[in-house]
Amino acid sequence: MSGTWGRDSRLRPLALAPLAGLAALLLQPVLATGAQAVPAQAAAPTAATVPAGPAVAVPTSATAWTSRVAAGSQLGVRANGRIWAADHGVVSGTSVAVPSATSALTRHGRTGAVSYRFTVPAPGRYGVTLLLSPLHGSAATVDVVSGTRMLRRHLRVPTSRLSGAAALSVSVLAATATRSLEIGVVPSSGRPVVNAIQVTAAPPVAPAAQLVPAPLAPREPAPVVAAPAGSARSWVSGAYTAGTIDTAAAVRFGSFRGRPLDVADVFHTRDTWDKIGNAAWSEQQYTGFAGKLAIALPLLPGSSDASDLPAVAAGAHDDAFRGFASTLLAQGRGDSIVRLGWEFNGNWYGWSAWDVATWRAAFRHVVQVMKSVDPAMVIDYDGNVGVSQSADPFGAVYPGDDVVDIIGVDAYDNEWNHVTDQASWDAFRTGTGGLDRWAAFAAAHGKKVSVPEWGVNIKGPGDNPFFVQQMHDWFAAHAGQLAYECYFNEGDAYIASALDGPENPRSAGVYRSLWAA
Repeated sequence: MSGTWGRDSRLRPLALAPLAGLAALLLQPVLATGAQAVPAQAAAPTAATVPAGPAVAVPTSATAWTSRVAAGSQLGVRANGRIWAADHGVVSGTSVAVPSATSALTRHGRTGAVSYRFTVPAPGRYGVTLLLSPLHGSAATVDVVSGTRMLRRHLRVPTSRLSGAAALSVSVLAATATRSLEIGVVPSSGRPVVNAIQVTAAPPVAPAAQLVPAPLAPREPAPVVAAPAGSARSWVSGAYTAGTIDTAAAVRFGSFRGRPLDVADVFHTRDTWDKIGNAAWSEQQYTGFAGKLAIALPLLPGSSDASDLPAVAAGAHDDAFRGFASTLLAQGRGDSIVRLGWEFNGNWYGWSAWDVATWRAAFRHVVQVMKSVDPAMVIDYDGNVGVSQSADPFGAVYPGDDVVDIIGVDAYDNEWNHVTDQASWDAFRTGTGGLDRWAAFAAAHGKKVSVPEWGVNIKGPGDNPFFVQQMHDWFAAHAGQLAYECYFNEGDAYIASALDGPENPRSAGVYRSLWAA
């Protein structure tokens, strides 16, 4: 990066308490040209030992404040259309470049975690943009956190090349009640490098009441998926098959479990608005697949956050959603299930429902746009099991029966569930946001319930046949109301839920015995 940079970055490293058993490992970023980086072996400073920097002059308008630190090489001058240059974006606040990418703004291994603290002008919401790359060109997966709050989960840092190195620009929305904002990057696989971090005071969100579109005309619930005739199961069952993610993988998993898949989970690309509207790769991979597709469709691309939802509700990106609907029709998949803005009640996706009215307006508007092109599309209002990090999925965020066909919930045996005995299962099923609550909510609205993603999780008990058995029994008990369920079969280290590999042999045995024809 070229140009003249400010003298004080206002970015200070601090130790991050281990997350999920990860030990903290930190390379201190260079704070000014000519300063020396702390060696990798140096002990990371704690928050108490971090020296206070010079005071920041608070601008008259907090929305004009930006603070940034970035590697001073050509790496990431442009990534995903976002410009990283000395003369771009900094209205007030500070900006600094480290001498080169080799001196490392930050670098940490697979078992490490790193956190940074910004001094901000005032409490409030801030947009945070990170420029990430994988070390030595090997793909990486990271979580982005702020204190104990998850901002983005399972973010994949790609291996595509940019100016001689891989780069990914990603934005999240963070909030603080003080003048200190902490941003952490926690790797779950690979070795990511943070090349730049920028924090900008977030502008106010437009009043959602002005963005609510007219309601759709009342209609009959769209048909879902019929259970296969003569099936030993009385419900529709599918899977997400990681790896090649195509028809062949779906067929292999069906052979593994002894029953073909009725549904295949698909995650539509979310890199850019253009790709959301025009990319068809995910759907084309399932050419020849006899079952239905359940497609996870983002409300925003990966580089956006919730502050962009008002524009979606106002129709600024209608072309992208019309394009997606047209793509389904062109692929002969017009009757696909679409999980629009899935897991919205968490805090790990950019479209999390922090502003209930705006999220509801955006959901309604997008469904209206897509249904005008593809009326056979089946809309799944799909949240996450348990306590919500953002909106209450059973409250005012619900977009309305006229724009919802199925009510779904993703349910993993993760780090905060640990379903290992009857008591923990009962809590998982009947507790706040539990499976029974979702089923009852769906029934109250005259909808079927779905479980589009479920599985064991290495971050929880790991290989857990008890959980598999209990999920099967819950599906059987709700077979008359169950639209479909899909096992999330992923061997990657961030979840390690795969049943057809070496990860979970006991769970795999129970699953095969229960799901076989």
